[in-house]
Amino acid sequence: PTTASHYWDYTREVANGVAWWETSIFQDDYFGSNSPDNEDHIVTEGRWGYLPIMANAREFSTIVNPYGLLRSPWNTNPVPYLMRSNETVGIYADGYQNFATCKDFAEAIDDHSFSDLMNALNGELHGPVHIMIGGHWGMSELYKKIFLKLKGGADAFLLMAKYLWRQGVIRVPEYCAKDTPGEHCKSTCPESIVGAKKGLDVEEIFHRYGLYNVSDNIGTMVRLGHLMGATDWEILQELCSFGYPGEMFTSSAPQDPTFWPLHGNVERVLQLLRVKKHAKKYEFDETWGYEHKSYTPSDTHHVCDWTGVEGMEMPTCYSGTCPGHRADDLLPFGGLMEDQDGFYTNQEFYDLISPGNSEMPYVYDSIDFWPGCTDASLWKEYEIYATKTKSETFNSGSSYGKPAA
Repeated sequence: PTTASHYWDYTREVANGVAWWETSIFQDDYFGSNSPDNEDHIVTEGRWGYLPIMANAREFSTIVNPYGLLRSPWNTNPVPYLMRSNETVGIYADGYQNFATCKDFAEAIDDHSFSDLMNALNGELHGPVHIMIGGHWGMSELYKKIFLKLKGGADAFLLMAKYLWRQGVIRVPEYCAKDTPGEHCKSTCPESIVGAKKGLDVEEIFHRYGLYNVSDNIGTMVRLGHLMGATDWEILQELCSFGYPGEMFTSSAPQDPTFWPLHGNVERVLQLLRVKKHAKKYEFDETWGYEHKSYTPSDTHHVCDWTGVEGMEMPTCYSGTCPGHRADDLLPFGGLMEDQDGFYTNQEFYDLISPGNSEMPYVYDSIDFWPGCTDASLWKEYEIYATKTKSETFNSGSSYGKPAA
């Protein structure tokens, strides 16, 4: 190895009594403000000030926004710089009080399954950090008021809108000139798809396209909208407009430099468990899997095929696992290893980054030094959690999984 890879152990903030927004990582000489004080939410200060988002990206990728920026097609924001906000649809930090704690990681480790661990890592262990840094703005006051009444859960706005977009309900302009104002380059739900404005039944639309399966709050949101004087058409079209999320709350998150140390920390967890398994101190089922715990707005079990779709035609949708999540799906990255010949599958890449592979070009300075944990050790925190859980489960007369040896 020639590189000591970087990581951000964000469990330290809670342990040290530091508010998440005041952590040193957001200082200008590190990664810059988590919520810049300007109208467009652009990071303007420090080494990452005015970091550009790739423009004219149609030459680089088939997935770009209408302005040709390397963003998701539905993210029609024309501002070509890195943006962040600590508010999500008007809710501070989407209602989260802090980042994940060491105990949260220890609890996930106790599942002893790669599939379950991926569910936890993709969810509460690191997902909120993306939302808290990225944020979401640019919509009217209607949904802000709704989520204030609900006291959180505002991330569902974007995730539900994306679900409608994948199914073809929301349509986005294919092209907007560089000087087109943002208000004239918006996504919408066309009447030719959802029905006429007059007499539209938004609950029927939400039922038809499965939104009631991905959020428990849909019915309440509609009722609150009505109580606030909004029509069914307004409730639908506000959702269809998307607004503007910051990079970290989107698929273009790698263009925010905080993306990289965040995921380095996640890999440390996985490498620690693989080392402990090799030492026969931990039982770990490494069978590839993308566990679906429940229906959530970001994990809908729904795949839509857009092959041959033209104009206002609709895609063919079916239940399944999205391409990219399966063991034999290809990762479209070259030049990762000197002898790489073609693309790696997910399974091949997982095998490649084994902590026992001496050909790896990078290492971490530590995989079990976690200052936010008991004795500064994630493994120690896990042993405490596993022993306590085993004792409580045994006393209840129930079966239980094996804790650490």
